[in-house]
Amino acid sequence: MRAVPCLCEFYSGICLTTEEKARKNLSQGQENPSQVKNNLSQVKNNLSQVKNNLSQVKNNLSQMLESIYVCVRDRELGYLRS
Repeated sequence: MRAVPCLCEFYSGICLTTEEKARKNLSQGQENPSQVKNNLSQVKNNLSQVKNNLSQVKNNLSQMLESIYVCVRDRELGYLRS
């Protein structure tokens, strides 16, 4: 007897037998080729979007650094009061 109950004792249907897990894994691996192609296309689109987002972040950071540089320069030249 187990000292700590497993989750399936509290929540019915949460635990799978080894055979059920194997059957589930097998059925998940049987995707049709067109679905795989669509999934890969979606991944490619997502990666392209990430690349665009990173480029925008880089541009935003460059603008922020330039603004900081101008503020520091102006303060050192006495244009801004601290």
